[in-house]
Amino acid sequence: CPVFVQVATTLDAERRAATNGGGWKAGLRHLTTRMARRLEQRGLQETAGVFVENRWMADHVGALRKGTGVYFAPPGVDTDYLQPDPLAERKHLLFVGRMDDRRKNLALLLKAYAQYLSRNDYGVPLVLAGFRGPLPEHRQLIDDLGLTAKVTIHAGPTRAELRGLYQTAKLVALSSNEEGLGMVLVEGMACGAPVLSTDCGGPRTIVNSGKNGLLVPVGDVEAFASALERMLTNPGMVAAMGGEARRNAVMDFSLEAAGRRFTEIYEKAPFAQRRAPDHDLAL
Repeated sequence: CPVFVQVATTLDAERRAATNGGGWKAGLRHLTTRMARRLEQRGLQETAGVFVENRWMADHVGALRKGTGVYFAPPGVDTDYLQPDPLAERKHLLFVGRMDDRRKNLALLLKAYAQYLSRNDYGVPLVLAGFRGPLPEHRQLIDDLGLTAKVTIHAGPTRAELRGLYQTAKLVALSSNEEGLGMVLVEGMACGAPVLSTDCGGPRTIVNSGKNGLLVPVGDVEAFASALERMLTNPGMVAAMGGEARRNAVMDFSLEAAGRRFTEIYEKAPFAQRRAPDHDLAL
């Protein structure tokens, strides 16, 4: 039976922040990452095929496998459950994610939001949602930037509560340094919200910048703030982007769309041959 693997991102991308800097811990992480990378690359080469979730990973794995056996197959979301509520008022900017994960770069979002507020006296409130609350440093930053009255934190929302937050969002923002895909963007799009994201890998697969949302450079606070202002002060543009976002979610990222892609690939699986590596990989 042919063996396939699903890949969202690479060890190098996942551990980049942890292996930077000095000290024995960073050195140990760097060494173990190099060792694990060898296993990762061998697995990607030897399986019958590899499912990838984004375009940059398709290029990376395609180079390892010399262009064969790589299949673009992002996961889907339930677009019947996650759909716009025509009676809901869209009233906030929404971030969804692991607030205690520094790779999400919540600090960038907070700084950009503060810049947006400084130029807009009646700016929309910001809602932060995730399984756990933000780090102490982020709470301190909220206070230092004078955002306490404008930021609401929802730690551990239920599925229904999260859907309600998506349905009442003017837009969904993601400020990450790295994302394998960015499923929270797809969930927001399914609920009719346009998206704003850093161009951090996976979101490039989801966001058609200028159509269903905007992409800005990773780590650029001013660019993020300008994009926030552009979107939140232009209701007509946001409404048009929201409609396109919903259409894209249904056509490209629904459970049905994902199922069709996987079924088509698996139907060919009996004919796939196990690849042998072209050479041994050295640490």
